[in-house]
Amino acid sequence: RKISAKTILNKAGIKVESGLLHEEALLINEVFIKNQTKKLPFVVMKVGTSLDGKIALANGKSKYITAIKSQKKVHKIRRELDAILVGVGTIVKDDPALNIRHTLLKPGYKNPVKIILDSKARTPLDAKIFNENKDTKIIIATTRAANKNKVQLLKKKAEIWILPNNRTAICWNSLLKKAYKEEIMSILIEGGNQVYTSALAAGVIDKLYLFQAPKIIAEEKALSIFSGENISSLNNVNNLRIVSSKKCGPDICITAYFEKK
Repeated sequence: RKISAKTILNKAGIKVESGLLHEEALLINEVFIKNQTKKLPFVVMKVGTSLDGKIALANGKSKYITAIKSQKKVHKIRRELDAILVGVGTIVKDDPALNIRHTLLKPGYKNPVKIILDSKARTPLDAKIFNENKDTKIIIATTRAANKNKVQLLKKKAEIWILPNNRTAICWNSLLKKAYKEEIMSILIEGGNQVYTSALAAGVIDKLYLFQAPKIIAEEKALSIFSGENISSLNNVNNLRIVSSKKCGPDICITAYFEKK
């Protein structure tokens, strides 16, 4: 019969207490724990919204809802995670660089891997992601439904992952398994609405950073964070555990964890 270390130490007259700072230890090691227990990357979602939950105007404009301090905080989050993921709609509409800015790319840090969800290979060949930080890996996650000629052109600029699709979206389970095999241990989802919605529906989000600006858009057709299907009961909603709510300049930053169903 195995004897615990606590029993041995107690017999030696050494007082032992266990479970101290248990929750804090889990938070510090959250990426490692997910990797070891699930063999999958830890998935974080970042959203910047108005107080009424809008991420863009009806005309698509979204820069910048949140203040500069929140934007800097997001870049600090970027440098802590292995990859940043967006949908092709974000690439087409905003043409982001998806790198670390605000002088935060200090020694010891590197730009995250860029993952683009692009089931039909619509990523423009002249997109900004290809022209900045050329030493950073770029992954285009697509499907067999994509135009084969366009895929061949994108192969010259990025690594191509051909993944199965679930209805209209790339299968998240296949994506995360592939990412883990490629040693991507953590992923930051930064948009847009379709990616947020499909990730939520697939139940893959572990952690949420919600930056809320003190603004009311009050536009009926303004874009919300999610656009899922109707829910018949509050018993079926997604529940989160908020661990902090802090001021970030004029904004509020809420950090929360999704409670798995």
